[in-house]
Amino acid sequence: MSIARGNVIVGLVLIAAGLFFGSFMAAARDISVIGEWLRWPAIRSNQVMYAHAHLGVIGLTNVALGLVLPLTALSRVLRAAVSWAAIVSGVLVPAGMMLALLPEPWDRLVYVQAAGFVSLLFSVGASAWGVFRARGAAMG
Repeated sequence: MSIARGNVIVGLVLIAAGLFFGSFMAAARDISVIGEWLRWPAIRSNQVMYAHAHLGVIGLTNVALGLVLPLTALSRVLRAAVSWAAIVSGVLVPAGMMLALLPEPWDRLVYVQAAGFVSLLFSVGASAWGVFRARGAAMG
């Protein structure tokens, strides 16, 4: 399986997971134990909502990267790094958001989320640079 194809597959799985998790949490609000858990503290409901939304956005980014990576002028090693960084961000960002819900001192695991965002920023930036280089090579 090619590197880019892996990003498309993982991206679609992340989108599906975000949709499933979001619909589950919407339905689960009617279950008293889960409803109470979501109400305290007030930030918890937003954190859970944002986690499933980020799954969808990172999934879309992975699909876009999977479609763009073959068009870039990046080395095979850099393409692999870009691909894996985007895939890993799909785990780190929602995991960091959910880990932040744990009590002190474990709530500091929110920095896992930041690592995921940096990883995704690297992927998008390197891909944009690779497309720019490929366009320049085609024109010149």
